[in-house]
Amino acid sequence: MFHLFMRALLPRDHQLMPRQLLLAIAMFVFKIGAAGAGTLAVVGFNVDSDDASDDFIAAQLAKSDGIDIWGLTEVWDKRDWPETLRLGAETGAGKAYVSILGTTGGNERSMILFRGDRLELLAQEEITEAQASDREAAPLVARLRLVDGPEFLFMVVNLSDQDSRRRKQIEALAAWANRQALPVVAIGSFFFELDVDRPVDPDLDRLLAATGWAWLRPESDVGTWCGDRGRITDNVLVGGGATGWDGSATVMYPQSNYCPDSVRSSDHRPLLARFAFGDEALPSVSIPERQVRPFLPGGVKVVSGDDTGQVDENSPPPVSQSEYDALKRRVQELESRPAPSPAPATMPTTIPAADRAPGSVPKSAPAPAAPDAPVVVEESIDIVPPAPTPPQISAPADPYQELLKRIEELEAEVKRLRESETDAGQ
Repeated sequence: MFHLFMRALLPRDHQLMPRQLLLAIAMFVFKIGAAGAGTLAVVGFNVDSDDASDDFIAAQLAKSDGIDIWGLTEVWDKRDWPETLRLGAETGAGKAYVSILGTTGGNERSMILFRGDRLELLAQEEITEAQASDREAAPLVARLRLVDGPEFLFMVVNLSDQDSRRRKQIEALAAWANRQALPVVAIGSFFFELDVDRPVDPDLDRLLAATGWAWLRPESDVGTWCGDRGRITDNVLVGGGATGWDGSATVMYPQSNYCPDSVRSSDHRPLLARFAFGDEALPSVSIPERQVRPFLPGGVKVVSGDDTGQVDENSPPPVSQSEYDALKRRVQELESRPAPSPAPATMPTTIPAADRAPGSVPKSAPAPAAPDAPVVVEESIDIVPPAPTPPQISAPADPYQELLKRIEELEAEVKRLRESETDAGQ
């Protein structure tokens, strides 16, 4: 329909018209016909799968409600990573998600998850000319249509952290962008040298100048990478008609205790972008207030050692299914308890004079007698000697932290076994 409309609108010799003018007319017509009303919430998340737990990342997705599209990078294509993440997103939204997994990048792929009830997939592609190497994922693009909004291109990016490679990728992205007429939302790890205190980078400026895109600067005073609290390595860029959308970006998990990352978590913070069309307000999205405490998969059985039965003394002890279940129940029990309040100081208790024998001292605190001297106590006076200084006892270990440490050891062992299996299969 769009092509028929353009043919009717343009003169027969429109091929002679400047290409930039054709694109401008196309964008104007698109805005008129498809502006509509509605909202869109997307998240870019570098899940760092070579140093994280799929269950941990899935639990983070499950804690976030209201997300229409997840753009994930560095997703391991083994051990059910993609399916685990999809189910995590569905748990959070209570809706079915459609999964698009890229084909490039070796074991670390790009992935798009979108709500099937709100979005329709029209096409997908990978921009292989913008791929840094065979071992790195090419930008993954999905052409989507919102049921209550416009048609647009959603791109997941994971550029190289090497300057020379990243600049070649920027050139290829610019060439691709200049061939597009639809709005573009590009999200992911661009690895620009941006900082919350100095939001300037020549590579970003080069890309924006070549494409006409705009950077949606995060409304936060924290960066997205654990290696440098202020560095904004993950970004949201909008192009075409999307530059006119009402939008904002927010860094999720801004709490300082999110970093440093562990063997379970990613070393990147997710980045949320919200958009509104027409007269709609920006959508409300639930963002977790604290880190989550996920566990190993329920069916895992870790056995340390080799085929000869020799146990590696440097490896954590093996875990059985019963131990795993007990650990999980215990941590859930501890997490469900409210934080203990400090115990009030206890004071010695005396027995009222009316309730004790005449001439006696308080039963709870007998007064020691001086040598060779009688103790004279008037009934109207309570004699309470100073309480003895209690012996210094070291505080007991926190069982919650001990269990979490044990879980991290087990997940480290799972990671080691996965890597050994991968090496053996190559």
